[in-house]
Parts: sequence; structure tokens; C-alpha cells
Amino acid sequence: MVTRINLLPPEIKQRDKRERLVVYMFLSLVLLAAFMMAVKFQRDLKISEAKAELEGIRTEAASVEKSIAQLKEYEDRQKELVRLEGIVNAAMAGATKWSKVLTDISMVIPNDVVLKQVSFTKDGATFSAEAVPLEGQAAGHKPVAKWLVNLSKVPSFNRVWLGSSNKGQDGRLTFDTTVKFQSKSGDQEASKVPPAKGN
Repeated sequence: MVTRINLLPPEIKQRDKRERLVVYMFLSLVLLAAFMMAVKFQRDLKISEAKAELEGIRTEAASVEKSIAQLKEYEDRQKELVRLEGIVNAAMAGATKWSKVLTDISMVIPNDVVLKQVSFTKDGATFSAEAVPLEGQAAGHKPVAKWLVNLSKVPSFNRVWLGSSNKGQDGRLTFDTTVKFQSKSGDQEASKVPPAKGN
């Protein structure tokens, strides 16, 4: 067994111990300062990132607000168009669609009937027509009857009647037909049917 003997006086040992304690305290302070610097750096980095994100959000919000302002103009135009469309629809609610009426009439004219004149009013129409006998057939009222039946099938018409008919020397039959339009709220009562003139 080895025995160690310390020949240094106890004052030196105490002094070395104090110096070591000072060094440890100094190192502890340095480590604490480094830790605090690291925490501050991390906090500053987070603050910087948050500021950058906030700036990005503000820029995006400004862009969205600008887009909303541009779209507001189109929204106002859309509202104006809807308003004008309502005015037009209200104005046209009672109007007769002449193109549809004329298309319907053109679909029902028999081959042996020739329209000579058509006059329209808001309530109806009057047709002046001529029935031309086809080759090999005798002149008669059959084309006129066919014309009246076809006219009664036109959806826009409510009542159809023969106003007059006259047979000419050449065998042609001239006649007038009157129709009354459908009412928007249902069938209207037709005016009293005038008596037919002629053959």
C-alpha cells in the first residue's frame, strides 16, 4: 500500500480550490451567456419568420381586396343586367311572338291555298286567301275547310271562323278567314262569328 504525503501547506490547497471555483463560475457564466444568446437568436429568428409571414399575408390580403374591388364592378353590372332583363320581360309579357305565329301559320297552309293578304292586330288576324283547284279537280270548299281545320290547330289561335267566300268565273274561290289569339290567362270568348257570305 502506497501512502501519499502532501507537503504543500493548506493555504495553497485552499487557494487552488478557490481558483478552481472561480474558473468553474466563469465557465458557468460563459455557458449561461451562450445559452441565453442561443435562446435570443432562436427567438429573433422566429420573430423574423413571423414578420415575413405577416407581410406575405398583408400582401395577399391587399391583392384579394383589389380583386374584390374589380369583381364588385362586374357584380354591379350583373345586378343592372338582371334589373334591365326584368323590365324587358315585364314589357314583353303581353306581347305576341310574331315570328312563332308566322312559323305556325306557314306550317298549316294547304298546297291549294294561296295567301293574298294578312293583317294582324293584338287580338287576332285576318287572312285573305284564294283556293286554286288542282288539275283534274273541281273547284269547291274542301280546301277552305282544310285551311280552317289546320288554322284551328295553331297553338296561338283560340277561335277560327270563315268571314266570307266567293267563287269567281275562273273557278277560283276567294275567302276571308278571321282568327282570335289565345289569351295569356286562358281561352278568351270569341266574338260572335259573322255569317259567311257567298257560295
